[in-house]
Amino acid sequence: MSYINDINRISDISFLKIREVAKNKVLLMDVDERNAIYDSLVRGTEVLSTDEQMDVYLYSFGNMHRAKINKALECLDSTEFSNTDINIVDWGCGQGLATSCFLDYLKINNVAGNIRKITLIEPSEAALGRAKVHVGAYNNSAEIITLQKFLDDITPSDISSDSGITFHFFSNILDIGSIDLKALA
Repeated sequence: MSYINDINRISDISFLKIREVAKNKVLLMDVDERNAIYDSLVRGTEVLSTDEQMDVYLYSFGNMHRAKINKALECLDSTEFSNTDINIVDWGCGQGLATSCFLDYLKINNVAGNIRKITLIEPSEAALGRAKVHVGAYNNSAEIITLQKFLDDITPSDISSDSGITFHFFSNILDIGSIDLKALA
């Protein structure tokens, strides 16, 4: 059974259900294989290129991502952007985990915003494809734009929006040494 089919069969999609699919695949692996793949992640900083790496990453680091994003989302007052057009830019999106958590937040808080555009930025073709699957599974009508680029290669036109409010997620990239934070700002 393919990962994409497993995700697309989930009713009432959520981050936790997405992570469960990856977890089930990881638990089928031999322990030595799982450990070798985990080591290849270089503490979560490596650009992911295989399904197995993405599964192990989501299994190993997914709950940490979710906790960090949810902590940040607690600071939002959802009444300020309810019934507003929403754009999302997910920088170094990996598998789209920050966006998935944000979409969960909107659903849980009954925010009636109209998600117009989701821009997923990621250098890994494999992770970017998976991010699009995850975000697309939420069945919103948003335009999903994928940019297979390193962050320093992003131009202002790549992330522009013409209406509404734009949320920028930098979920796990600010501590990566190869990113020029001054240029990004």
